Amino acid sequence: MLKGLLWLDRFIANIERIIMILLVLFMTSILIAQVICRYFFSNPIFWAEDVAVQLLGAITCIGVSYLLYKNEMVKVDFLLLLVPKSMINIMQRIIYLIGFVTMCIVSWYAFHWLMQPENHIAISPTTGLLKWYNYLVIVSCFHLMAWHLLVKLFSPIEKSNQIIMEN
Repeated sequence: MLKGLLWLDRFIANIERIIMILLVLFMTSILIAQVICRYFFSNPIFWAEDVAVQLLGAITCIGVSYLLYKNEMVKVDFLLLLVPKSMINIMQRIIYLIGFVTMCIVSWYAFHWLMQPENHIAISPTTGLLKWYNYLVIVSCFHLMAWHLLVKLFSPIEKSNQIIMEN
């Protein structure tokens, strides 16, 4: 069962990585087109900045989820330095559990906020698209973060995650 969880976690992370790459390419293309249209043809693309901001938000949220998977988030690891070496694995699991519970609570509230009717009628003035699609990306990333933390909770602690105390 653990192998299946790890495989699914790796598969989801690969999809996140591909989506981030595609979104960065799309955002870069839009901004290059905006510069060319504005400065060479004096005819700017009126929706380019709005779409770029939405894409940047999506890239950021997906990136945080991917960094959780890779375990490359910036950490305050002073708690792990305070415990004996034999307790580091237990403390790491407690940290993952706290993160998982926190992300589940945030995901639950965010999902219920997203399902409120007033969020379904808001329209972006420049693109004419419904805004809740952008919010859905953020809520989905919260769920993915919770998933990655759940898998980390049950998977073996990697040695690269351990804190090495310097003399």
